[in-house]
Amino acid sequence: MTDDDFELLFPRDISDETATILCDFLYALATECENRFFTQIRRYRPTQHAVDPERPWISLHPED
Repeated sequence: MTDDDFELLFPRDISDETATILCDFLYALATECENRFFTQIRRYRPTQHAVDPERPWISLHPED
């Protein structure tokens, strides 16, 4: 996506109330997506980027 695409999706001249409602909606949408596809996400992510839960700042893949 380009900056122009984001400008169309998220215009700068919206009210504070509208910005808050939009953000609340997007967070709710992301949460629902994660809840709905949790098993698939968990199955896919470990194959992409393994993380030590005790030291998440250290990659377990040396090529990263």
